[in-house]
Amino acid sequence: MTVAFTYNAAVTNTTMGGVWNNAYAGIFPDVDALIEKQGTNNFAVHVGSAQVLKAWTMMQLVDLMGDVPYSEAGQGTDVISPKVDAGADVYAAAIALLDEAITNLSDAAAPSPSNDQYYGGDRTKWVTLANTLKMQAYLNTGDAASFNAIVSAGDVIDDASEDFQFNYGSQRVNPNSRHWMYNSSYEQGDGNYMSNYFMYLLAAEQVDAAGVTIVDPRTRYYFYRKTGDATNLDIAEYGCHLSVFPDQVDRPAHWSGAFADLPYCYGKSDGYYGRDHLNGSGTPPDGPVKTSYGLYPGGGAFDYDAFQDTRTLGIFGGLGEGILPVMLSSHAWFMRAEMDESAAAGGGRDALSAGISASLAKVRSFKSLVSAEMSQDITLKDGSVVNVETFYGMTDEKVSDYLADVLAVYDAADAAGKKDLIAKQMLIAIYGNGVAAYNMWRRTGLPSNMSPGLEADPGTFAYRMRYPQSYTTRNGNYDEATDLITNRVFWNVSGPDSLLMLNAKY
Repeated sequence: MTVAFTYNAAVTNTTMGGVWNNAYAGIFPDVDALIEKQGTNNFAVHVGSAQVLKAWTMMQLVDLMGDVPYSEAGQGTDVISPKVDAGADVYAAAIALLDEAITNLSDAAAPSPSNDQYYGGDRTKWVTLANTLKMQAYLNTGDAASFNAIVSAGDVIDDASEDFQFNYGSQRVNPNSRHWMYNSSYEQGDGNYMSNYFMYLLAAEQVDAAGVTIVDPRTRYYFYRKTGDATNLDIAEYGCHLSVFPDQVDRPAHWSGAFADLPYCYGKSDGYYGRDHLNGSGTPPDGPVKTSYGLYPGGGAFDYDAFQDTRTLGIFGGLGEGILPVMLSSHAWFMRAEMDESAAAGGGRDALSAGISASLAKVRSFKSLVSAEMSQDITLKDGSVVNVETFYGMTDEKVSDYLADVLAVYDAADAAGKKDLIAKQMLIAIYGNGVAAYNMWRRTGLPSNMSPGLEADPGTFAYRMRYPQSYTTRNGNYDEATDLITNRVFWNVSGPDSLLMLNAKY
């Protein structure tokens, strides 16, 4: 949200254009064409995996925009203006399609694809994914009975070997196969702004019972700093909006209560410099100092206080060999933690622990992309020599200590605090999957201290994205009254009308 100062200005009829076209002009017709060939070619496994992708896409269209065309979509000239179907109906159709996919994937006589970019032709993992996507749908809709039935059956993603992710390459040209995060920050461009709130959440927000900061061991893997001091930059490098420098006395007056400790204009004083929520200011010449995407998930660089400029024409860090984390085992564990916690205070502890552990292990595994940097010994300013991984990276001891600290905070929290902590940890773990984060926040209104906008009245929160221009200008059934960001998708049934009100509620 760095393109405007209000939600209504930030979400336009161009925001979802790429998503819409990918779904309706790309995935859907290709999957439907493949289904037509199933009977004569025994493509049951091919079709099953494609049906999983289509169902997942259908659910995401609903999650993002609410009611969308489905039953009349893809009819060509027979239906020029397909009507929208109720989001609940599209969700139901997606779940039914997942059941069909499971049947197809279970056809023992059908051969597996020779080129499976996700699971290497392992049909059983596609079934596991289908079950997990159904679990996700039931979490969004609050259907605890169906959710728990799937969990009890046991065939859901609960191990890293079952993670559903797209793997990027490290090739720079012909074609460029690298992660978009790497392309953003490790070529010549200044790169996207990191979220100050998100950097604060990992690097400074969490504290133990004694008030001591619990620094998340994923911090140096998620973000790469180009400076060690975000408080003393040149005047031309800041874009704080409400002041020239990030003086905390200039913090927005409405940043009180749950937001009282949120730093203004940077994520943390020791170099975590990005943008605050809904800061639509122009871009100053801050490329050499603003924090970049790190090693995870985009295959960038690991932060060991080297403070280098990442704009090196693609020769720095993990060379973009990252992942798109669609549905990881950590995500699935956190979904279980959220559902279990909603049933009983303290009920989500085991799944929370499993989710944190899975996320830490996943992020830690990315050290293989920068093994030379991780294994080297360096000299600190005080003259001591340390190993990069041991001193700055994750170790067994750091992982164990972090898990113990977080669980201790969870154990000491009241019922609302336990839910809040689960949401924070889920938000951290699903980094790289924006839709999952957006869904979680609308489901729960948590974490309770999510950063509000810089302006005191940024307008009503965007509970949905607007339909794209290709639909609004060409479909005769388009109804402008249904295309407001204040309208909620069908499963987002309650909640106040602003970020401040929503956080006050919790």
